[in-house]
Amino acid sequence: FVFNRFLAGTSATIDSMMMMLFHSNVPTISHSSVQKIALPGSAILPYKRAGYESTFITAGNGMWRNLSNYLPLQGFDKLIDENMIKREYPEAAKYADTWGVPDEFVFKYAQKLLNESTKPQMIYVLTVTNHSPFRPPESYQPNVVKVSERIEAMLGSMSEQSEALLQTYQYANDALGNFIEGIKRSSLEKKTVIAATGDHRVRYLDINKQEEFGLTHAVPFYLYVPEPILENTEHLFDAQRIGSHRDIFPTLYHFSLSNADYITLGGENLLSPKPVANFGYNTARVITQQGAVGGPSKDELYPWASDGLHSLPKAIQNPKPNAGSDYRQLQDMYLRSQVMGKI
Repeated sequence: FVFNRFLAGTSATIDSMMMMLFHSNVPTISHSSVQKIALPGSAILPYKRAGYESTFITAGNGMWRNLSNYLPLQGFDKLIDENMIKREYPEAAKYADTWGVPDEFVFKYAQKLLNESTKPQMIYVLTVTNHSPFRPPESYQPNVVKVSERIEAMLGSMSEQSEALLQTYQYANDALGNFIEGIKRSSLEKKTVIAATGDHRVRYLDINKQEEFGLTHAVPFYLYVPEPILENTEHLFDAQRIGSHRDIFPTLYHFSLSNADYITLGGENLLSPKPVANFGYNTARVITQQGAVGGPSKDELYPWASDGLHSLPKAIQNPKPNAGSDYRQLQDMYLRSQVMGKI
């Protein structure tokens, strides 16, 4: 299943991760004065209670943003970083770049864990190759990419990097695709749920085109659910449904846990047979069935064009101007309720 009317929670990696995993609107929480407080709303805890072993795998360094210390406190059993991956796959060190090892080695490690596990696994993966500076590993032979005038215009002064950007993006998709294909061709096919999304938009692209107002903070949400699970779980796929990062874990819970209690700030199962809110939240943008809101005026809403992805260039009066600010306030109040009682 692929959802394209879908927003990243924020426009930065750590911000989106903290929001997705812990409902935190404070991206620095992992290295703040409350870094030693366990949060009862951690998205990992339902898996821990169900007997899963939980692992965070990052292509980068585990001490980035103090993750090595913070994530185990919030429910992760293990953290695997670039140093451990290099020990397991020495060739990864040869192709390591600014932010860490290439994506393919992260996925190799994830599949190794799945192949060798004796208990259910919940694995959260953070890749880094699809990031500036745009350089796929030297071992990768990209297929031909065609740089469009639109891409060059959106990159502006960085247009000379257009081809490298597309090649890097191609590599990142190949690495993910090879992992998914490997799962589907193995004994794991019928018992592994896979979810993939972007942590944020490509920040270097110009986002001032009004016809793309609802797309500027969009990332796709890909979901693979094995057929035996689908056959025993009520579900409905509607490609026009709207969502954002807050919906990922509630969706996963419904297809990987049974009768689990969990905390969500409005996030829903996007494959629910019942109607959903159709609300996508990003700190700079909100999308609903009516259109997209954000930027300098929350009173203006850009309605959807007929394809449901592009926007009409002329704004109309926004019927719910406080939807974004109300959600930010909800996040703030909830996080304070978790933290303040434990200080």
